[in-house]
Amino acid sequence: MERLFKYILILLLGFGMLTGCAATTRLIDYGTMKTDVAMSESIFLTPTEAPKTIYVQIRNTSSNQNITGAFESMVLSGIQAKGYQIIQKPSKATYILQTNIRYLGEWKEGMNFEGTVTGAGLGALAGLGIGGPHHYAGGAIAGGLIGAGIGFVADVATRVKTEIIVIEFQITERLSEQEDVTGQQVGKTEIITDTKVMGGMGTQPDLPTSKTTDRRVSSSKPGTKIYNAAVAAKAAQVNLNVDEAAQRLIGTAGRQVAGIF
Repeated sequence: MERLFKYILILLLGFGMLTGCAATTRLIDYGTMKTDVAMSESIFLTPTEAPKTIYVQIRNTSSNQNITGAFESMVLSGIQAKGYQIIQKPSKATYILQTNIRYLGEWKEGMNFEGTVTGAGLGALAGLGIGGPHHYAGGAIAGGLIGAGIGFVADVATRVKTEIIVIEFQITERLSEQEDVTGQQVGKTEIITDTKVMGGMGTQPDLPTSKTTDRRVSSSKPGTKIYNAAVAAKAAQVNLNVDEAAQRLIGTAGRQVAGIF
């Protein structure tokens, strides 16, 4: 019995030490805020020398309605810094940017965003290693409980919290009147050959002559290209400050969207 007790004691202490080591590692790795960002796909807009005008529409369907203004300010300032003029008439804009903040909040193991965000949003989350079904790994907590009270306290005190933001957006690019939706030139040239044949004995047909007629092909509605994508960002830290993380995420995601232009 005494020998069995010693084995159990050693086992308990071992679990406690492992938990303590894990806590120390987390504190070293995540003592300061770590951020990451991912976009569901790359977007390449058509280079243009025309006046760069853009209409921007910001929507927020998340539960955090107070962040809309900060995100809009970040996007607008980033776009204006690149020489774009913000206008209020979408019918006159070269580009139309529509964004929707779908989610801002804490991420926990086991969260599943299917049905909450679109495929583009899930793609952006996947770029962060988040988005699919996850299973909560409670081994560290169990080890702390079994090992020692001190290990459990250390584990809880150094738990890494993760805050994420998911923003979906659509960009409508209005092409010039000389382009259609596939990027082909609309202006075309048609060659018409007119051959005159003169009848009669001893006569020769006239040499073929040709003339060129320019025919402009136009459309009442200039073509457009539409891009749909999403950007996701995360912030992780031990004892994460939620408000500070939200501001960092808004800035990170806003710069990503503005960086497309």
